[in-house]
Amino acid sequence: MTQNQQQILMNELTIDQIIKWPQTITLKADNGKYLSRIYYTHTSQNNLEAIKDKIDEFCTFQVIELPDHCIALKGDNGKYLSRIARSDSRGGYIQYAEFEKDTMDQYCIFRYVNLGGNEIAFKGDTGLFLSRVTRNGRENIEVAKSKIDVYSKFTVEELSNELDKLPNEWDNYKVDNIEQALDSMSDKKGTKGILHTFEGNIGGLPIAPLTSHVQGVARYKNYLIMTHNSESDSADYGSIVILSEEKKKAVYRINTSDKGYNHPGGIQQIGNYLAVSLENNSKSLIRFYDLSQMSDTEKHPPVLLETKIIRDNNTAGAVGITTYRENGIDHFLLAVHAGGDVDFYKSNGKLLSDPECKFDLIFNTKITSADNVCLVTVDTEKIYLVGFRSTEKGSLPYEDYVDLYSININTNTVKFIESYHYITRHETSIAGLGVHFRYGAGIQVVSPRQINVLATRRNFSISEKSYMEINIFNNIWGPSTQYDTGTSNSITMDNNGRCIEVHVGEGGKNLYSKVGTVNFGNNLISWGPSTRYDTGSSNSITMDNNGHCIEVHVGEGGKNLYSKVGTMNFGNNLISWGPSTQYDTGKLNSISMDNNGHCIEVHVGEGGKNLYSKVGTVNFGNNLISWGPSTQYDTGSSNSITMDNNGRCIEVHVGEGGKNLYSKVGTVNFGSNLILWGPSIQYDTGTSNSIAMDNNGQCIEIHVGDDNKRLFYRVSNRIIC
Repeated sequence: MTQNQQQILMNELTIDQIIKWPQTITLKADNGKYLSRIYYTHTSQNNLEAIKDKIDEFCTFQVIELPDHCIALKGDNGKYLSRIARSDSRGGYIQYAEFEKDTMDQYCIFRYVNLGGNEIAFKGDTGLFLSRVTRNGRENIEVAKSKIDVYSKFTVEELSNELDKLPNEWDNYKVDNIEQALDSMSDKKGTKGILHTFEGNIGGLPIAPLTSHVQGVARYKNYLIMTHNSESDSADYGSIVILSEEKKKAVYRINTSDKGYNHPGGIQQIGNYLAVSLENNSKSLIRFYDLSQMSDTEKHPPVLLETKIIRDNNTAGAVGITTYRENGIDHFLLAVHAGGDVDFYKSNGKLLSDPECKFDLIFNTKITSADNVCLVTVDTEKIYLVGFRSTEKGSLPYEDYVDLYSININTNTVKFIESYHYITRHETSIAGLGVHFRYGAGIQVVSPRQINVLATRRNFSISEKSYMEINIFNNIWGPSTQYDTGTSNSITMDNNGRCIEVHVGEGGKNLYSKVGTVNFGNNLISWGPSTRYDTGSSNSITMDNNGHCIEVHVGEGGKNLYSKVGTMNFGNNLISWGPSTQYDTGKLNSISMDNNGHCIEVHVGEGGKNLYSKVGTVNFGNNLISWGPSTQYDTGSSNSITMDNNGRCIEVHVGEGGKNLYSKVGTVNFGSNLILWGPSIQYDTGTSNSIAMDNNGQCIEIHVGDDNKRLFYRVSNRIIC
């Protein structure tokens, strides 16, 4: 046995003395990137890849320690990392590492080897080691190496207090600014709910649509959880319905916990737990569930905990829950709402999963009657109550409002702050049965900077194909801000927060550019003046990190497509352009490029319906682009494309109806000049849109308003694909 083999064997035998595995870790590969779960919609794969520059929740893995120096890893989707063999184009198999298993099996177990410091290697069930493998532009993690090499070494990092952690019972995310977050999603900012539709064809659905309805909604990872009261007062139980966002359907329903309490109410998720209110005429209960092992099958439903609050003389229409710290001790705070009365309960410092966890009533107050309530703690340990209500007004059955209150635990007082008007969306023909806060409504705290507001329609439809409509509002984006006038606009930026925007002027003929600097701290852009650079219409711009840019536009005749290659001087906000060169025919085009001289162009064909893509290689020395053929990939209009340096791209376009906005995620193969696209997914409404992203998870989206005159931009420090 060589000295190196002896050292490795010694490390394997003494690893548990060297490393104390934390509950949650991140892993960094040899390329300096963090390992992350990457979901591909077109194949439904949850790949493990070395791709992220910054840590987010997709890079955090729960550690399950096992005997014989082995571990298993669980991803943010609640599934175990497993070796998955998938066939390749040559008739062989690739041994991917994917987060796919609901239950642990032998393919999910990895033996670890200490390589010194925080470096670790992982051996799979085949005896091969996990390794970074570059394949089709992706930095896959595969079970591939018979010996440990540089690509098989991973650096283990425990999540520090400065990083967003996977929430557990006490690690309830503290919101940075709840007032700003709620305001940014309101009608005042021009925001509307994003409509999601779920199939409901499972046993027990729909539930008596004329005599009962959805009562509460919460969101946990890739699941939506709804409560629904029973069809009659004599029924024994109400329902809890689990919907899968990946499958876009209800996957199962379970009975509520206590016989006779057949009317569940509003609910709220906190960390891995769910608080549920239950009523039986004048009596009520508050029950708690563990969601950590929940999956999309009835084999792994939410797990009922022993902890409960008994309210023999009071009803409970909704419950909100949060955590706060008092004298160095963490407590849960509950708000139980019934007809405008709110009872506040404080825990004894025990975890919800501890049978000794108890709650004491600390005070009672009144608020404007709400249909659902939630609690939120901000980073200063201040606590807020969020009430959801729908009011009848004029010809509209309901208008929807969020009411915000501050809570002072020391003085046992509640102070009203502000009401926010929200606009929900639905396709239900009877508006009163559509999506409103009157039915299921709630808040999901995703991170200190991101919250989601949820709302449901009254019932699962009673049509042949039962379905449920749900709105999700989010504050990922900053507010829309007018920056100029004109039409047909496009934007691009580099990794240093520098951006270039192009648009058609109000006269509809001249093309203008603007150079700007983005401040992601306050979501603002500092713009230079508009500068005329050409004539035409329907233009698009892209740039790399080396000061190169490419612009494409439709010529004045409205048929020919032209490109311009330029070099940027950010010191004087000028672009040195090459000549316009015709490269195709069509209209409504967009372009994106990486830092390797590759580019992708998309456009609407001459018929005005089909969408085409072209892959090209840029020569900045002679200002020429070598293009591949045009390939149809969808139908619609007003499209935009963006991509990163790993061959991943996101396309957005207006659907054929001219109103809804859709996105597509794709992977580019520059060797064959092909793009592998996922499905089209509706994400918003609007016209003439454009999107740009960098390699730091930051993006800018711009679009023309409904009046076809005002221009708006949205800034995000996080890309959701």
